[in-house]
Amino acid sequence: MKILLDTNFCLLIIKKGWILEQLKGNELIITDFIKKEVKKVSSKNEIILKTLEEQEVKTLKTTHEKGDNDNALIRTAQKIKAAIATNDSELRQKAKKKGVQTYCLKQEQIIRKG
Repeated sequence: MKILLDTNFCLLIIKKGWILEQLKGNELIITDFIKKEVKKVSSKNEIILKTLEEQEVKTLKTTHEKGDNDNALIRTAQKIKAAIATNDSELRQKAKKKGVQTYCLKQEQIIRKG
C-alpha cells in the first residue's frame, strides 16, 4: 500500500525512530511540499530527512506550491490511491470525509483508521 507521510508524522521520527519499521512493506512517500514544511518547522530537519532517505522513502513532486497542505495532501492521496500517516486529528477527519484511509500512532503502535 502507498502511504503519504504528513509533517507531524515525520517529526515523530526523532522521538520514535521505530515508527517507520512498523510501516515496512508499504511504499512510503513524502511530497515535496511536506518536505519543505519539515525543513521550515524542525531544527532537526537534516536528521529527519536523512532518516527518510535511508529508509528509502520516495519523494513525490507535485504542483502544489502554497496554501493548505492538508487539502493538497488529501488530493494527492486520492490521485495516487494512497493512505496518509498523520497524528493530526483534524487532517484525519478531513481525510475520512473524503474517503482516504489514515494511519496514526496510538499507544506506541501504528493504527489504521477508516
